[in-house]
Amino acid sequence: MHHPAARQRIVVVSASFGAGHDGAAAELTRRLRAGGHQVDRRDFVDLVPRRAGVLLRGLYRRQLTTLPRTWGWLLALAGSQRLTGGAAALTAATDAAMQAAVGTDAAHQAVPR
Repeated sequence: MHHPAARQRIVVVSASFGAGHDGAAAELTRRLRAGGHQVDRRDFVDLVPRRAGVLLRGLYRRQLTTLPRTWGWLLALAGSQRLTGGAAALTAATDAAMQAAVGTDAAHQAVPR
């Protein structure tokens, strides 16, 4: 006997830094809703405190058009656990805002990989 998957509330978090992120989030949201799930879609840019996300998006676009090689360097730094000062504070504030946006129940659930 086949049991359908339990319908769940799912939060899709994307970042409007480029069409690839938006397109993937839109398609994932569409498929989940078609499967009967309740889906909330959040934009990382809107979750960053004090509209810093809008500034980051603008800096990202400028960086990719003027100094594209530096993107890899920035990703390596971000993954190195060496963020301090303002960058560390912004990261912590963004994490808290994202957890608040998805709700306390969803914030503690692991995403299957």
